[in-house]
Amino acid sequence: MTPRFLSKRLGVAVGRLLLVGLALAAIIVSGRFSDLWTGTGFAFLFLGAGAMILAGFSWPEIRAGWRSFAGLSVPRDQSVRLPYFWEAVGRNFWLLGVLGTIINFVLALSQIGGEEGGLQAIASGMALSFRPALYGMIIALICAVPALKAKEIQAGISANAASSAEESRPEPRRTGLSGENFIGYLLLLGVLAWAISPSFGKWKIEPWPGNPFLDWASLLVVGGGAMLLFLFLGRGAAGKANSTVCGAIGVVGALTGLLQTLFGFAHKNIAEVSSALTFVISSCFLALLGIVLLGAPCEDRGLRGNGLWATTRRLAWYAFPLLILIFLILVLLLVVTPMKV
Repeated sequence: MTPRFLSKRLGVAVGRLLLVGLALAAIIVSGRFSDLWTGTGFAFLFLGAGAMILAGFSWPEIRAGWRSFAGLSVPRDQSVRLPYFWEAVGRNFWLLGVLGTIINFVLALSQIGGEEGGLQAIASGMALSFRPALYGMIIALICAVPALKAKEIQAGISANAASSAEESRPEPRRTGLSGENFIGYLLLLGVLAWAISPSFGKWKIEPWPGNPFLDWASLLVVGGGAMLLFLFLGRGAAGKANSTVCGAIGVVGALTGLLQTLFGFAHKNIAEVSSALTFVISSCFLALLGIVLLGAPCEDRGLRGNGLWATTRRLAWYAFPLLILIFLILVLLLVVTPMKV
């Protein structure tokens, strides 16, 4: 490949990024969607998603993904995972977007016990907390384009017997942590610490019985339930069912909390309602945090198959965050309604 051809391809890739940036800048400058813009939300998304890619893939795989984005040729042995790589990029933005929404939602809840704002300011803060999820959804849809293109290219060379055998391998192959994976985990932990730092020192948020980031009851349910499921599934499921287990336990915890909330309304006990809503938010946060830290990156390190575990993983990656948004909307309605009374 000649340097001239290479520079041309790189110029095309840079041009695509510039066009997307100009479109976003035009939307921001127009002021029509000014309420939807948050620079910290974008920073959290891109830093967190980049860290998850580093934690789950090797340098050659990351380089191959960006070479495909630039239109450059990719070695055949590295092209097998290209569709999955770009799916993982979009999935990371989606997961981090919903996680950012939970974090902003909790920070908005912390205003309830304070003197600042009021009902209108609190409700507005809760509503604006959904912006990272919107960003994550849009970017995930954009990342679906290179994933589909890579899938088409892969289908064109599927006649190769070795490639087909590798692609149809039913179970993932675990690999150890490399240097870039350690860097990714450190960066991811730093991004998460930066995001929740405004709540440091406020582990008791009035009138909530505890901080929704770390409610001890939900920690016992989510953590203990995950351990029981792993013991039930056995050793063979290690590394293949992390996201599935976290997502399933998160749904159970959230539904349990919502049921307890209804009992609190029936008993006309505000403290019971607050405790139950804290349980809902914390269960969603801890389960999604488990997918972000222990699920997706671990499952990315290895070749993917198309079996049952792959289906359940995708349900945890895409359906569970969507359920979280529904749970948060219900919590928003339940929080605002009692305060009107």
